[in-house]
Amino acid sequence: MFGQAHDDSLYFSSAKALAEGQGHVLPGLPLQPQPSKYPILYPALLSLVWRVDDSFPQNLAPGFWVGALFACGFMWASAIVLRQLGASRWESLAIAAISSFHPNSFLLSQLMLSDMPFAAMSLGACALAGRAFTESPRSGRSRALWTLVTLLLGAATLTRTMGVAVTAGVVAAAILRRRFGAAALCSAAGLPVVFSLLGALSAGDGAEAAPDGLRQTLIFYTNYAGFWRLTTPDWEAFAAQALFNLTELLKHPAALCFLLPAAGRTSGLVQAVSIAISFGVFKGIFETASKRPAYPLHFILLACAPIVVVWNYTLMLRFMLPFTPLFYFGAWREMKALGGVCIEKLRGREPVAEKAIAAVMGIGIAVLAGYGVREMVWRSYPRLARSAAMRSSHLLPRLEAYRWIREQTDQGDLFISYDDVELHLYTGRQGMRPMAFSTAAFYLQDEKILDRDLEKLGDVARGIGAKYWVVTDRDYELETADIQLRDATRGLTEGLAVVFESEDRSVRIVDLAPWLSSTR
Repeated sequence: MFGQAHDDSLYFSSAKALAEGQGHVLPGLPLQPQPSKYPILYPALLSLVWRVDDSFPQNLAPGFWVGALFACGFMWASAIVLRQLGASRWESLAIAAISSFHPNSFLLSQLMLSDMPFAAMSLGACALAGRAFTESPRSGRSRALWTLVTLLLGAATLTRTMGVAVTAGVVAAAILRRRFGAAALCSAAGLPVVFSLLGALSAGDGAEAAPDGLRQTLIFYTNYAGFWRLTTPDWEAFAAQALFNLTELLKHPAALCFLLPAAGRTSGLVQAVSIAISFGVFKGIFETASKRPAYPLHFILLACAPIVVVWNYTLMLRFMLPFTPLFYFGAWREMKALGGVCIEKLRGREPVAEKAIAAVMGIGIAVLAGYGVREMVWRSYPRLARSAAMRSSHLLPRLEAYRWIREQTDQGDLFISYDDVELHLYTGRQGMRPMAFSTAAFYLQDEKILDRDLEKLGDVARGIGAKYWVVTDRDYELETADIQLRDATRGLTEGLAVVFESEDRSVRIVDLAPWLSSTR
């Protein structure tokens, strides 16, 4: 599964650079830009793997164990948070287990991404803050707990920039409970990221003279805020992505808890049903909030939601990972309450019409729960296994190409490859993706924006002087317009000399030297 998300290979390569004393850089990129996109803590943790075992890809296995350890912390913190929210012992243990072994949680813990460490740290901070609220504000135990909360919040912000929202949620809860000293202490955890974001917003990208396509791609690699500004150029694009993301957020609890096929541009009926079910989940959450006033996790959800809505990537399963146990708890409470009403109606001396409605509602709840169990146990895990097997089979022809690159090319040769960081880790050669495409084309459903990007498809290769282009049949698999992008790449590289082709013909390496000479 390594390399599937691209971010995971970036983290692991940055960890390698840290272990080798190069600093917090992206060693696979030829221009060595500063990686302000990714905070340093998670690569620093992964660098310990490289210090113990620097043989790649053998050291991938201990790298995956880092995510597994944080998954254990996620389960532990989930159970504590649920108890603090009012769940019984068996409810908290069951929901924590379901949340941790949910296919999404399981996948994210296996992809060597920062999502699971961030979720574990965030829920851990909530659990400690909930415990600190029960102590006397002036006690030494309270001060010790709030210090630990601040340290965890600081770790979360140094793992993902979204940690600022987590810090804001804890600070808001502390203020409402009149723990002003604790609020001041916790707020310090978010200051480094705030300053970093302000610097990123005001700084240049360092590639002003580069071709447009190269500049756009460099910003994608290095600067979240810069790429957001670049791909959200006007109010029309902003409104389109905000409306789409808000709809996805409203559908998410139903899609998460019951694995309904509601994500994306599905039919209106499926979306309406999913939103209706999600409102039931939110109702259960709000009821827990009314019984546990000023609990940090509720405020963290409120702080994260606006960021998720305005962001130019729709990644609900990743962004909402820390709230998985909260969504399941809200769903369970609402189902239990509705089930109780149905049973009461059926047992009582109610009119036949009311009994019929209660029976239909009860059947609906049972069908919904049964569907979720079937999708999770009998469909999602086999689907993950097939995906992992397919990823492994796709790696074999790329390994052939990497062997050729190590044996037939010079250390200084530069490459264009959609799997650029994976290529660097296997071969030591530097390179970049062909292009980072604007997300506005997807949100606005406007092919003219995609066409404008495709006109700049060769800018990265020209700008860095790439000698080879690695073309595979599964390039652009994470992009929404993958077919058009593969066709455009085929058109650009058609007629150029193929210096390598894998045995199954799914991977080709094209010599760019004649093309570069003709376009200068």
